[in-house]
Amino acid sequence: MNGALLEVARTFNLLLANGAPKEKVKVAAVIHAQSVLSILTDPAYKERFGIPNPTLPLIAKLKEAGVDLYVCGQNVGYYDFKPEEISPDVKIALSAKTALITLDQMGYSFLNVSGN
Repeated sequence: MNGALLEVARTFNLLLANGAPKEKVKVAAVIHAQSVLSILTDPAYKERFGIPNPTLPLIAKLKEAGVDLYVCGQNVGYYDFKPEEISPDVKIALSAKTALITLDQMGYSFLNVSGN
């Protein structure tokens, strides 16, 4: 399970628990570096690790809650993944940097989360 995505879910839940109306909470996550491995489809993950991807149920719940998920296209290329190997719940951005800059310009606040 990807710890950083667990932190995204925790942050989303804390905002709601603090009284923020769900319709006003807009969260986006930009996935990069080795975290790219955690957003592979089950077949792609099984091919590499021999088990289903344990993070896919969390990704589906985040998407269902309205969280936008982006992956660094540069890392997708670095690991030589095909777009169809990436969960369809995750959008491929040109890069993590450009995604973060674009989200900043759209009014998002930056919160760097990492998980073990």
